Amino acid sequence: MRARKQDPILMMVVIALLAMMEPTLAAALEDAPPDVATILARMVRAQAENRARMHAYMINRTYQVFGGEAKEKPKSEVTANIQFLPPNRKSYTIEQSSGGTAEHVVRKALEKEVELSKTPSATAMNGENYKFELLGQETRDGVTSYVLGIQPRRDCKELLRGKVWVDKNTYLVHRVEGEPSKSPSFWVRSVHLVITFAENSGMWLQTSQVARANLRIAGMFTMVSRDEVVPAESVAEVTVPKPVAYRARR
Repeated sequence: MRARKQDPILMMVVIALLAMMEPTLAAALEDAPPDVATILARMVRAQAENRARMHAYMINRTYQVFGGEAKEKPKSEVTANIQFLPPNRKSYTIEQSSGGTAEHVVRKALEKEVELSKTPSATAMNGENYKFELLGQETRDGVTSYVLGIQPRRDCKELLRGKVWVDKNTYLVHRVEGEPSKSPSFWVRSVHLVITFAENSGMWLQTSQVARANLRIAGMFTMVSRDEVVPAESVAEVTVPKPVAYRARR
């Protein structure tokens, strides 16, 4: 059987088209997200490096409690000062409060935060605590992140079922959103949390939290907290290293 003679003009056209497509294909491959296992490994490593950079700091945190959505004047306000000394010593004081149920709730939340700081591995964003699923990419507040679905490996009040935004360049957690896998109290029908993080004084720290809770008797409530790191020079007897720029990972 005689071989078909290839048209040299057609071959030249095909080669030219492939040459034109090569940059597009290369860019597409470069933009393709890594698999979940790779993202998780880089995220765990980034968290470990951030813990190694942690130094003593103080945070002024303001809490505002609203009935329903956070659109009107807050019903209650609480200001707390939180102190951290590495590796895992955290304490707090209530600086100002309008009193009532809000202060009780804030104290309970801060006591739990202090307790969890002693064993950070128990709630760490890793494969021991969560199952992960890559949902896509998203740019929010100028940060492009991999969006991962998170499913706790056990029922626990401190583990969330929802989504996590992982910074595409640093692999640090930029945002977490979801519901506890176990209700924190009989009196709480449901609670939805949104927690954000950012760089401050060379460390990656929580910056805000919004908790929308549906209570059995009182109905819907929203508690908003915002963190402000106290300048390093205001922290007495603490030697603070020079901030380290977060670098992109590959």
